[in-house]
Amino acid sequence: MNVPSFVGSEVSQAYAEASSANLSAEAGRAAGDGQLAILWLESTTITPTTPEGWTLLGSIAGPGGPFKVWIFGRICDGSANDNFATTSTKVSGEAGMRRIGGSPAAVAGWLVGATTSTNSVEGKIKPVTTTAAESLAVGVWNTYNGMTVPPSGNTAGWTRQGEVMLTLTKAIAGVESTGEPALTWASSQYFVSVMVVVPPAAEPAPPEHNLALLGVGA
Repeated sequence: MNVPSFVGSEVSQAYAEASSANLSAEAGRAAGDGQLAILWLESTTITPTTPEGWTLLGSIAGPGGPFKVWIFGRICDGSANDNFATTSTKVSGEAGMRRIGGSPAAVAGWLVGATTSTNSVEGKIKPVTTTAAESLAVGVWNTYNGMTVPPSGNTAGWTRQGEVMLTLTKAIAGVESTGEPALTWASSQYFVSVMVVVPPAAEPAPPEHNLALLGVGA
């Protein structure tokens, strides 16, 4: 089985008082790869458009805002829609995108957990119970300061995946809880977090054979 995992480089953009965010998909992507895009807007009232071919997985309003994080997913097909392009009323924000290789399931099968929104020096992500073995758990973070104040440390068993998207990932072997990863900041931060679980695509069914044609039972 091909286990989903982050591959390639992180693509990101920061902008001030703009009405669009545009991220170009990596040239090395393959049809069937997944993409996870995270959009941070300095507003809780502005709603960005969902790009054609993308799925809005969820959004989280910050506790001390005004800020809100939007999370989108897509399975690549090699078309221009693999690029992430969203529009909204003019607002400052940041966007990050990462590619998921290893034959991820269709976006409709991705799991999005309960969100956390609080002010603390320690940021935890609420766990999710997977529905399939060999899933990829992705912990998504953001703070009121956008991606400018990265947390320190790491959590055992999790891999830190870049600073713009502020994510931790972990391969989950069985149908079980992802666990509750946590990172810390030097001082209290208004932050939001959520767990996204990407299952592997279903294995293709083995081909059926006509036993008579194979001479079996003749």
